[in-house]
Amino acid sequence: MKVSVIIPVLNERATLPATIAALRACRGIAEIIVADGGSTDGTVAWLQAQPDIVLVRSIRGKGPQINVGAAAAFDVPGTADISETVSTETLATQPAITGIDATQTPATGTFATATSTNEVLAATQAPGTDTAETIATETIATSGPPDIALLFLHADCLVSQAAIDALHAALADPQLAGGAFYLRFAESRPRSLRFVAWGINVRARFRNSATGDQGIFVRKSVFESVGGAPEWPLFEDVELVRRIKQAGKFTVLKTPVTVSGRRYIEHGVFRTALLIYSLRLAYWLGVSPQRLKNWFRDATGKQKSEL
Repeated sequence: MKVSVIIPVLNERATLPATIAALRACRGIAEIIVADGGSTDGTVAWLQAQPDIVLVRSIRGKGPQINVGAAAAFDVPGTADISETVSTETLATQPAITGIDATQTPATGTFATATSTNEVLAATQAPGTDTAETIATETIATSGPPDIALLFLHADCLVSQAAIDALHAALADPQLAGGAFYLRFAESRPRSLRFVAWGINVRARFRNSATGDQGIFVRKSVFESVGGAPEWPLFEDVELVRRIKQAGKFTVLKTPVTVSGRRYIEHGVFRTALLIYSLRLAYWLGVSPQRLKNWFRDATGKQKSEL
C-alpha cells in the first residue's frame, strides 16, 4: 500500500514545518503533497525549497484544495518511502493510474498542469454534489486499484509512526474504504482541551464518523468513485466521510493524531466547542454550508479573506 499525504494549506508558514518533519520521520509514506490556496505569508516559498514536497496550487477552500491534491497523487512502483529520500523529479513525471490522465480528476473537473519538478499549478471548477448518491456498495478490492491510499491532514496535525502503522494494518482489509484517527491536542493547557478531545473521540467511536482534523484516509479508487470532496465552504469533511461510508466500510482508529488547539484557545474552548456543535446541528437540519459559513464568520469575528 502506497500512502500519499495531502495537506491543504493557507498561510501556514509557522506551523507547516513541524507537520512535514513529523511525516518525514515516518516509514510507510510514499509522498507528501501540499495544496496551497493562495498563501501570502511565505508558505509557498518555503515549500518550493523542499525537494521532497509536491506543491500544487488551487482556488481557496479545503474542498477544492483536497481535490487538486488528490488529482496529483500517484503511485510509482518501487518508489522508496520519503524517509528514504524520494526524488520529486521522478514522481512528477509519472501518471497516477495507467489509463487515466494524471492531470485530470474526471469526477470533479479538476485539472493540473505541471510547471516544475515539485510544483503543479491547478484550476478547479465545482463538481456536482450528488455524485455519491448513485454509488453502489461493492467490494473495494475490485472497484479499482487497491494499492493507493490518500491521507488528508490539516497543516497543524502531527502524525506518528504508530498512526501510519495502524493505517496500513487497517487497509489490509480489502473491504475497508477509509477511516480516520482519534485526536488529541498538542497543548496541555487549558485542561478543558482534554475534555473536548474526549468528546470528539467518543462521538467518532459511537457514530463511526470523523472530521478533517482527525486525519481522514481513503483509497484513491474510492475517492474518485464518490466524486471526491464537495467544494463547499464548510462541512466538506463531514460530507466526504458520508460518501466514503456509502462506498464501503469506515473505521476510526484509536491511535491518535496530535493537532493544535489554537482555534479553541483563541476564541475560548467551550465557546468554540458549543459553536461547532451548534453548526453541526444546523447542518444536519438542512441549513446550507454557505449560510453556516456566514454564521461562523459572524460568531468568530473573522473576515472573508481569513477563511
